[in-house]
Amino acid sequence: MSATPIGAFFAASSIVAGSVISTPISNVLHWDYALTSEAMVIDPIVNQEWTDAATRLYLDPLGFNGVATTLAIPEVIAGDDLQQAVGVGVQDLVNAVETQYNAGAIDAADPLYIFGYSQAAVDASLAEQQLAHDGVPTADLHFVLVGDSASAEGGFLNTFVESLPTWLQPFATQTLESFGLGDVLGATTPDDFYPTDVYTLSGDGWANWDGGANLLGLLSTHLEYLGLTTADVNSATLSVVDGLTDYYTINSADVNGLEALWEGFMIAVSVF
Repeated sequence: MSATPIGAFFAASSIVAGSVISTPISNVLHWDYALTSEAMVIDPIVNQEWTDAATRLYLDPLGFNGVATTLAIPEVIAGDDLQQAVGVGVQDLVNAVETQYNAGAIDAADPLYIFGYSQAAVDASLAEQQLAHDGVPTADLHFVLVGDSASAEGGFLNTFVESLPTWLQPFATQTLESFGLGDVLGATTPDDFYPTDVYTLSGDGWANWDGGANLLGLLSTHLEYLGLTTADVNSATLSVVDGLTDYYTINSADVNGLEALWEGFMIAVSVF
């Protein structure tokens, strides 16, 4: 059987606006990962350059050297709110994974990898619970997430409201729900269902709200992930180990942000 990562790559999050260890990542690469032949990329616009960049930066260093295919997943749905779009994305991902599992295409020796960027990282985080409930074994899946708004280590979705004064929190919750977040508000990447690697640029306000210190990063740093260099990603440090989930931090101060933003933009628009 072939090892099959599922990759979910989104150009930017549509959410709301429409440390303990310091070990160089080069010292903690999981060379036992069975990434050898195929990747299924979930991408709302089916952009091969997007897929290639994500594979090169985040999967190839783990040992992947195969061919990536694409599974379309919605970022927005006309006439629906964000909560509904995320719900459809979660179910599409679950269906794709369980189709592979039920066909006997994945197992502990040949796990399925799921890569999520931005909103897709939230989709993947929410899908973990359903996949575990449906009986897909822990050892059969491995998640790799970047720009994760549901990060348990500072994600906007689960820290923004609590970072506000108590008197303002009910109003903020109501406002965010009016943007269509609904049940998505408070979403948190699990730590006990499947092995998961989460990569965060330190200035990314979606993945690292930090009490509002990274506000500007919502619409800048968050868009840099696929424009980074291999050296940028390899400079990441393992900052937190949370159960089955490892959190890696890429120091934004060490990244050429303008270059990364431009490269990411060019990749995002290359399909048009």
